[in-house]
Amino acid sequence: MSSQHGSFFWQQVDHTLANLMLAEVSEEFLQLAHEDLQQIHYQNIGNGNGLTVPSQRLEMHRLRTDELAARYYAVYCEVWRSQQKALTPEFLRAICPNSLQMLRSARINGVSSEFSMEQMRTHSLNGEWLKSAMAEFKRSMDRLYAKWERQAEVDAKGLEYMLAAAPNNPDVDVAATQVVYARIQLRIVEARLISIKARIASCERALSATQLRPPDAYRIKSLEQHLEGLSTDKEQFESKRDDWQLRLNNALRSPGDREEHAASRAIVAARNPEKKRARPKPPCFAVAVKLLKQNRDLELVQFCREMDSKAAQYPSVLKYKPPTNWKVPTFFKQYQKRSNTVSRFLSEVRKHIRASTQG
Repeated sequence: MSSQHGSFFWQQVDHTLANLMLAEVSEEFLQLAHEDLQQIHYQNIGNGNGLTVPSQRLEMHRLRTDELAARYYAVYCEVWRSQQKALTPEFLRAICPNSLQMLRSARINGVSSEFSMEQMRTHSLNGEWLKSAMAEFKRSMDRLYAKWERQAEVDAKGLEYMLAAAPNNPDVDVAATQVVYARIQLRIVEARLISIKARIASCERALSATQLRPPDAYRIKSLEQHLEGLSTDKEQFESKRDDWQLRLNNALRSPGDREEHAASRAIVAARNPEKKRARPKPPCFAVAVKLLKQNRDLELVQFCREMDSKAAQYPSVLKYKPPTNWKVPTFFKQYQKRSNTVSRFLSEVRKHIRASTQG
């Protein structure tokens, strides 16, 4: 591929492939929205404020839409690269008006229709409040769209500077792709983190309110378990965010900067030869490193199942079994027993990968 690009038209995008990939993303977010709705209703059992649930639903719709937009943007970049096309400023700028604008309109119409139909059935909301809430939701979608346009312009401007600095250099396409891809993944992770933090805050409020009411041990335990799961997700995505930030920083460095950075680390290592000996890693650590290098976005459950599948296939091989100090036969058993332990293990793996990347 060359850094010299011809004219771009939105019709050049393979929309058949894009629609297939977007359908999978939409199904995932429909499931997330269903889970959000169930959890919001459950957390607000006994809440006498009738506006709490609809307010939280609208806020979660806003947060999920921001996530969804980041995924849409990523899908179109992936489709374009699948067509063996180099990313261009014109292409990046075209995503917002041709895709994210439609997403914005669809979300405004979909959420408004959802609440209007519910109001027709139940008459549970104040009409003036609903009208005001829908108007504010539309404004929030307008603000999000303006943010998406700014982010696309940041990518496009950055790409323009890279192309101008290295004209007629095929390697610039590779470097530009790495920078844009790292930025996209960072935005996806940050959007998910914001959603998780909002859900943690909502769950903490529900737990505090439940503890003030007559004792309900089952409900308190259920909320505590959900809160622990959200905290685990938060740790995972914070680790992913740090990982993608590091990859973005590395991608933005010039070759000379990378060599200078490596030399500086070598000097520091030479000056400090006496380092505290690290605790020996379990045999499964190296396998986990390999798995996460192949798939940086590997989730806890998926990791556990992959390791346990290998352990079942090779029962005499220790490297597929969990650390002996966990005292469990499988990774998934530890996940069920205490998922934070598996999360911390994967965090250590990600730190090791980041350290080796920096080196």
